[in-house]
Amino acid sequence: MALREVYARARQHNSAEQAAGELAAWMNWARRCRLAPFKKLAATIKARFDAVVRGMLDQRSNAFVESMNG
Repeated sequence: MALREVYARARQHNSAEQAAGELAAWMNWARRCRLAPFKKLAATIKARFDAVVRGMLDQRSNAFVESMNG
């Protein structure tokens, strides 16, 4: 839920710097938590950080591609 809130706030303020800061804060939490899936997700986001931030602001998804697969 916290990551969803980060994405929602990114859509509202539409600022790459603020989105990057909030995402980095969530990643710090995820790296310290005890749940391995969150740690893995944080590592994946870190590897693609700039692209994830751009995606948060572009509000794009893979919905079109998924609909073509259906």
